[in-house]
Amino acid sequence: LIYLESLIKIDKYSEAKTTAEHILTKEKNSVEAIRALAKAEYHLREYDLAIKTYQSLAKVDTLSAEDYRLYGTSYLELKTDTTAVKYFELSLKKDRIQKDVWTDLGAAYMRMKKWDLAADAFQQRILIDSTSAAGYVNYALSNMAISKWENARKALYKALSLQPTYLNGHLNLARCLSQMDSVAAARAQYLQTAELAEKQQPVNSKAILGEVYKSISFS
Repeated sequence: LIYLESLIKIDKYSEAKTTAEHILTKEKNSVEAIRALAKAEYHLREYDLAIKTYQSLAKVDTLSAEDYRLYGTSYLELKTDTTAVKYFELSLKKDRIQKDVWTDLGAAYMRMKKWDLAADAFQQRILIDSTSAAGYVNYALSNMAISKWENARKALYKALSLQPTYLNGHLNLARCLSQMDSVAAARAQYLQTAELAEKQQPVNSKAILGEVYKSISFS
């Protein structure tokens, strides 16, 4: 078991899975081995298997905050969002200071189009870590979906103060300003976004530039 724990700590998940399965052939109810197997399967992206293993773990031990987090994220990866939310909430009952869980909870609510709940989750995330530009952008996107433009604008300015070259932040700020009828500010922001897109050349650069050049012509 000490060897198994060391494999998990150094991210050798394939070896950890094999070792855990070997232990379980001899001790089928070994809590440590079941937990390690579930974690290994999760990190190997074998989400269906991880879910089944966490179900087995729940029969022999109390799940930890981390167990619930990985259990929930497995469902999130399989796009079973309602069930993912259930386990994220159980994880947060054990430990509310988990920024990754709040992020994943927000992502699940976004996919479910529960924008108020998504905004609340992302707000909790940035309360825990106010240095994440992505956290502020996600909060802004949730607010934009329910036309809370001022909340979104403030969040996007904060994101760009943290990460000035964040292309997604610039693009969504331009979209937000255009919806707020801030014509001059939106035009200037779209032009800035175009310059940044050309410099960074992301995979979706052409799509971004198409939106930018179409939008800067509005009056």
